[in-house]
Amino acid sequence: MDNNIIDEIKWCLHQTPEKLAKRIIDDIEWETGEKVLEPFAGLGAFYDNLPEHVTKYKTEIREGTDFRDYNYHDNPIDTIITNPPFRLTSPEGVEKNAFFKILEYYTNTPHIKRIIFLCSSVCYNSLTPTRMIVINNNGFYLNKVTTCTAKKWYGRYYILVFTKNKNDNFNYYLEMY
Repeated sequence: MDNNIIDEIKWCLHQTPEKLAKRIIDDIEWETGEKVLEPFAGLGAFYDNLPEHVTKYKTEIREGTDFRDYNYHDNPIDTIITNPPFRLTSPEGVEKNAFFKILEYYTNTPHIKRIIFLCSSVCYNSLTPTRMIVINNNGFYLNKVTTCTAKKWYGRYYILVFTKNKNDNFNYYLEMY
């Protein structure tokens, strides 16, 4: 089978349904002039449906722009909204669950005030107590969790909203039982 066809099949499997992206966007309060980045734009379900009163940007590796190459210093972003990739390939060619690494990257990126991730139950479950403490120590706190179902995807999905507003409603047990 042609590698381009295989790549295209993989590509299509995890695109955010437009109806779900619209629902998520409608459930968020957006400020006029807020700068929003969709770093894994795919086919643009989030990017294309952001409200007109925000300034929106996107990166998409298949369009030649990588999220790590965006100039966050000269064009600061207020909000990240995305369905991040489940896996990224390491320089050694190994695919790994990259959810936490991507989240940590954005909690360490200056100027960002809010991170909105749509993620699978596998990614959500990768947020161990130790990892959540890292996110908190970076100044971000999980402030909202919404559960949803996408028929074409396996399992439950979650919309996670991380902000700089401290949230003491979550506790973490670090001991192993």
